[in-house]
Amino acid sequence: MKATAEAMRQTTGREPHDLPFEAWLAHFIETPERRPFTFEGRPWLPELARAAVTLPNIVVEKASQLGATILFLCASFYLMARRELPAGVVYFFPTDGDVRELSKTKAFPLLDRSYLRGLVAGRADEVYLKRIADSWLYFRGTHSTIRMKAISADVANFDEADEIPAEALAMARERIHASKLQWERHFSIPTVPNYGVDRSFQATDQRFWTFRCAACSKEFDLETHFPNSLTVAKDGTVLRCCPACKHPVALDDGRWIARNPGARGAGFHLSQLLSPTVEPADLLREYTSTDRVPQFMRGRLGLPYVEASGKLSEGEVLDLCGAVERANTAERAFVGIDVGRVLHWVAVVNDGAVRVIGMGEEPTFEAMERRLRELNCEKFVVDALPETHYAIQLAERFRGIGWLNYYTASKQPPRWTEDEARNFLRVDCNRTEQLDRLFGAVKGGKIVLPRRDALSEEYAKHLSNLIRTNDEDESTGEIEYLYVKTGPDHYAHATLYAMLAAGEWTGPIRSLVFRL
Repeated sequence: MKATAEAMRQTTGREPHDLPFEAWLAHFIETPERRPFTFEGRPWLPELARAAVTLPNIVVEKASQLGATILFLCASFYLMARRELPAGVVYFFPTDGDVRELSKTKAFPLLDRSYLRGLVAGRADEVYLKRIADSWLYFRGTHSTIRMKAISADVANFDEADEIPAEALAMARERIHASKLQWERHFSIPTVPNYGVDRSFQATDQRFWTFRCAACSKEFDLETHFPNSLTVAKDGTVLRCCPACKHPVALDDGRWIARNPGARGAGFHLSQLLSPTVEPADLLREYTSTDRVPQFMRGRLGLPYVEASGKLSEGEVLDLCGAVERANTAERAFVGIDVGRVLHWVAVVNDGAVRVIGMGEEPTFEAMERRLRELNCEKFVVDALPETHYAIQLAERFRGIGWLNYYTASKQPPRWTEDEARNFLRVDCNRTEQLDRLFGAVKGGKIVLPRRDALSEEYAKHLSNLIRTNDEDESTGEIEYLYVKTGPDHYAHATLYAMLAAGEWTGPIRSLVFRL
């Protein structure tokens, strides 16, 4: 270590944490890898460090392996040692496994290898809770709502926020509502545009490490201009450069510039192009050879990314509009109903292509019942959650033709069964596979929409708000595909349910049809 706490006390009569945060980091903190904390080669780091201990709301949209977690852990320790966070700090992670890994491999080594160890009370092996000075430090996974409800804090940190479900994230944010500070920190590798950490980042002042070219005066960042922000010199060296004229730049030439100045909250974008330990040549080589472009763009550049096949544009959907007006009745209408604040419905007929003959909203299940009768409904599938009781009642009024849908993790084909205990028909299907089917039908022109109007334009927005992304298991390399929503998506699910009703189920219905 460059300095010791005892030496400082003897020579100055002050505590190490009386120093400014940056000096404290440089002189008294050793990383979990047993290296002194350093700002060398990271000219972008001091401003981020100052923000970590002074600003109330921060979003870091980042690549992997850039030390953001370590920095914000240190910021928490520093403020707790100064007794500026009486209600404490809570770190939220997607799972308890993430909590254990972070606390054992990063948080506690940071404490144990510094003078802060003397400020820590409680068991040394406690994974989820530490007391530093007069404040509590909590670590929580977001799968247990009970463990989340039992705490309150001044600062909430959300690590890998894109992997935390929206409902759990909302509940976690409530843990700081009783505090006078109510500080939030979100840091995560992004997934897709306008979702999770990227949505949060868009609401901030959006700071990028920005350069002004000495040759042509162009202002630019490295990430959004990649790979044009790299150039190969005559000796084969790959250099960071101006994307316009290829004049080389050094990291020290940059400065933080906000693209959205005046916004509430500070946003910082970090990529491995800013790392002193990652060679630009390695990044360029990987980019030109990888078959996993989304993983590269997110993990290396910290940029949200979606492949063309993973998103429907509004234009693609509206291109399906024909010349026929929406209809109020049909001889054999199949209906899908998505349940939320209101009920969104889509009615289709299946005559070789799936023709959407109507769509709309109903305020109540009673109104939906009337709509089903007007449509001469042949069969319908309704979202089983969150209003299972009312959905069952609706199905009972149309005995034998109403089905409740449950999304499952099973990758088997849709399973049509009877729940005799609760007296309703149900269909279980895989959400991702059925949305794949919907996307394929739209992109393949196998759905026909009514004439374009304001409602069909709203319908198109709902479908375009779903984005197909993937998550790679770092230990196995297995990739799991899933859909995330960037806005309202009710008509997409209602269409999916209508398509299920129109063509998936064949087989006998025994007890529920013939039971008196």
